[in-house]
Amino acid sequence: MTEKLTSSYWSQKQVSRRQLMRGAALGGAGLAGAALIGCSSDDSGSTKVSGNKGGTLRSAPDIELSTTDPAFFTSDAEAAIGWQAGENLIVKQHDLTLSGGVAASWETPDQREYTFKLRKGNKWHDGEDVTADDVKFTFDRIFALEAPPAGQLGSLDPANGGTTEVIDDSTVKMTLDKPNAFWLNTLSFYQGKIAPQHDDPGNWGIGKYVGSGPYRMTTNVPGEATQFERNADYWDADNTFFDAIQFYYLPEPETRIESLKGGQLDQVNRLTPASVPEVNASGNARASQATSASYMTLAMNTLIAPFNDIRVRQAVQAATNRDQNLAKVLEGLGAVANDHPIAPNDPHYDSGVAIPGYDPKKAKELLAAAGYADGLDVPVTTMGAANHEEIALTFQEYAREAGINATIDKKPEDEYWSKWWLNREDVQMLTVNWNGRNPDAALSIVYHGDAPWNETFHQDDALDGLIERARGEDLEGRKATYSAIQKHLVEQAYRVIPVFSSTLMGVGNNVQNIEAHPSRWPFLSRGYFAS
Repeated sequence: MTEKLTSSYWSQKQVSRRQLMRGAALGGAGLAGAALIGCSSDDSGSTKVSGNKGGTLRSAPDIELSTTDPAFFTSDAEAAIGWQAGENLIVKQHDLTLSGGVAASWETPDQREYTFKLRKGNKWHDGEDVTADDVKFTFDRIFALEAPPAGQLGSLDPANGGTTEVIDDSTVKMTLDKPNAFWLNTLSFYQGKIAPQHDDPGNWGIGKYVGSGPYRMTTNVPGEATQFERNADYWDADNTFFDAIQFYYLPEPETRIESLKGGQLDQVNRLTPASVPEVNASGNARASQATSASYMTLAMNTLIAPFNDIRVRQAVQAATNRDQNLAKVLEGLGAVANDHPIAPNDPHYDSGVAIPGYDPKKAKELLAAAGYADGLDVPVTTMGAANHEEIALTFQEYAREAGINATIDKKPEDEYWSKWWLNREDVQMLTVNWNGRNPDAALSIVYHGDAPWNETFHQDDALDGLIERARGEDLEGRKATYSAIQKHLVEQAYRVIPVFSSTLMGVGNNVQNIEAHPSRWPFLSRGYFAS
């Protein structure tokens, strides 16, 4: 049986209770994306799209592109390349249902053993067949290299007893260390592109990409442009329409937005909330919005002073004005968050865990107890894209009353992730944006002590045990465990997460069937031009 899981800069206005409730409603409306238009199902596992063939879609992902090796994807640009030229075993659609990619179907008797039937006749871009050996190679390689995705794939880790077994050319079985109800959802993550065993991985980090997706990469000039052409041999080629897709890497978000408004671009992966009205008024483009568990955070380096002291972290927590982050940074397009990545509309969210309020007096008392009675100077490392600087500036404004003098240390966007994020020595606090994930994936890749993206560098055995325990529990058990995790994270304050943000994509008025995805995946292959 095939299983499916559903599960101006900023204005200086003060947030009102009505604005706050509007944001909460957006955040709690369910993680549903915009519905695709003109679609009907057929018997092949595909969804038929009625669209016009032809043309070149001009797109602008974020600029940071350092590799074409899917096991090491970190940026939106790299994810965007993967979604056009590569393919996962399983794909999470806009409505959060799961559909087959490389896998045509799957079954599990116990949420520990998963068997996947692959599409027969599926080809790599170089003409070789996609086989079960490629699937095994993909996941074994991630663990062998200790690549970043290993954290959220921990249930499959051979070191813990997980196995990926080839049954025959078109059948592969994954056996996890223990049952994991989130496993199928986890496999839809953006680094989960199946890779070809027969190709040389040494080529992948320098601009070559051999995938099995709807578009072939033909040229790639890092920092400038990437060209794709339609893959006529793709298993679902009837539902791909553009002749080509052209990515342009533009260094500033303002440049990308202005190019969209002016009609020089057809699609932009990220819009700022403040840009939505001007994009909609441009006459050339519109903003597409999806409710999401994506979030912004202020991450604190727990290895060094002052944030190796829990009282200082809790002072930052009390000095954060969440209501104003929602109003000023997101223009109400999101929801207040509670210092953990589980969104209010997730069944595992515990509304009984109190959200820390803005309390400058409490923050001062905590700082004094930690030895900072005269206040604290804190550099906040940030950049100009994706609401980072706005989060930093809002913290600076409201933390001042608590005795925290936050200085803004703005870094270039094209070096932010490679040089400053995960910097153990030179960064005290920095802003980070994260795509929404299921609770296990969201916690496993950031909060587990062994996670390669543990951006606060904490080690917390109690937390690790709770994360691991939840994977094998039924819904009621998971709710209790995740409630304990939420309480623990609010208390420890490793990261302050003030808001969940809707995903916002810019789309040209002549473009059909491309909408914002709750996980911010840029699914472009089924789009087409209206004329």
